[in-house]
Amino acid sequence: DGEGGEGGGSSSAWWEGDEVQWKRGDKKWKTLEHNGVLFPPLYEAHGKTFKYEGEVVELNTAQEEVATMFAAMISTDYAEKDTFRKNFMASWEPLLKQTRL
Repeated sequence: DGEGGEGGGSSSAWWEGDEVQWKRGDKKWKTLEHNGVLFPPLYEAHGKTFKYEGEVVELNTAQEEVATMFAAMISTDYAEKDTFRKNFMASWEPLLKQTRL
């Protein structure tokens, strides 16, 4: 019907139908609806600096975006984990050093 099923909504509620019988190994769906991919807007730099190894470094947009992501993670359980911090620094230091000298 082009409207996504009997309810007229944007998607079919196939799991709510009376004909649904869940058996292990059986086909559980006949169609797949995909509304396409969604990309977030590009990061807009704020022009912040960062102190690294005693030097004030002007961050480029890519560096600032990664630093901002890390700053947002500080209050989460991830930031408490040494592995998270080590992995972050291992990935971020090469990016940061691109503009150091």
